[in-house]
Amino acid sequence: MKRFYLIITLITVSCLSAYSQDRSCDSWSADRKLNWSEFKAKPNKNLASWANTACAIGYSFEGNNDSAFFKVECCFESELSWVKENPTDLLLRHEQAHFDLAEVYARELRKKLSTTHLVFTEASRHVPLIYKGIMKEYNDEQKRYDKETDHSREEVQQKSWEKQISSRLRSLEMYADQNVRRKWNK
Repeated sequence: MKRFYLIITLITVSCLSAYSQDRSCDSWSADRKLNWSEFKAKPNKNLASWANTACAIGYSFEGNNDSAFFKVECCFESELSWVKENPTDLLLRHEQAHFDLAEVYARELRKKLSTTHLVFTEASRHVPLIYKGIMKEYNDEQKRYDKETDHSREEVQQKSWEKQISSRLRSLEMYADQNVRRKWNK
């Protein structure tokens, strides 16, 4: 089974690529909200940011000549996430929206893997390209989110983004299941 991860370090929006078979992280859920006690990494005092949320969007797939099985996960990585002292509720909402936006793009990846013309003999080449394209869009939008909300300081923009992200999650509800099963195209 192949598994690829792109770890997006939010707020500072620095990106790392990593490969892992057994990444330890907490999966996104509509019922699960972040809390400050989960931000376990040591804060980076050299950065102006007050918090850093590390999310991973990863996928694995296996298949045979007839069909494919994909698993796409969106996870919060507490050991890589940090917060400086005296965080606010507004900042936590901002961090939650980063995590929710990651789930939007996990669903976009599931949608793309479900609907794109894929043949068995070229999947190992095409699937990573699909993933890379979705991750570029995701990274660009995370940067735009931080810029437009000024990292939660622009409260009107923050509320607007939260509504938009929530709406997008609802519109992609049919791709909420981590598992994608499909037939290969001929």
